[in-house]
Amino acid sequence: MASILAHRNVNVPLVLSAAYLRRYVQELFSKHKGVMTLSVASPVRRSGSTAAVREEVVVDFAKMVHLKLLTGQTAVVWRPVHGSGMIPSFSGQLTLSDAESPESCLLSLEGSYTPPLGPVGAAFDAILGHTIASNTAQRLLTSIAQDLENMHRETRISPIFGAGDDAVLG
Repeated sequence: MASILAHRNVNVPLVLSAAYLRRYVQELFSKHKGVMTLSVASPVRRSGSTAAVREEVVVDFAKMVHLKLLTGQTAVVWRPVHGSGMIPSFSGQLTLSDAESPESCLLSLEGSYTPPLGPVGAAFDAILGHTIASNTAQRLLTSIAQDLENMHRETRISPIFGAGDDAVLG
């Protein structure tokens, strides 16, 4: 069993972040039954050249989240779409916590996975697999963080006046 701990700063105050995360998961439920597909590309270096391992994972909130109880921690799992053995299945939780600035929060993903393919997979995980799993975690955090920041930006920018009212002010 291998573990992942990844963090991403989110430009949303902590006091608002849980509500945005709840909205994010609710929208995911209503549009996609709590499941999203995430494309991941991890660089692989071989003898001076760099290639990328590309894989898609299905990230599933639906089986593990009860929307009425969603607070600072959110359970999440992912599994590879095509089962190629490059990306392991993962189980963990998202957590929101304080960041250095009151205008931001820290989104963390912590959990574990079993490297696929038995002993061969364990060797692969030690060489490259853990990097791929970590990159997948960062990609997920970045995707969620961008959506939370967009929600916050939209909330702060929404006009106080109706569409025709700004002409009166000008």
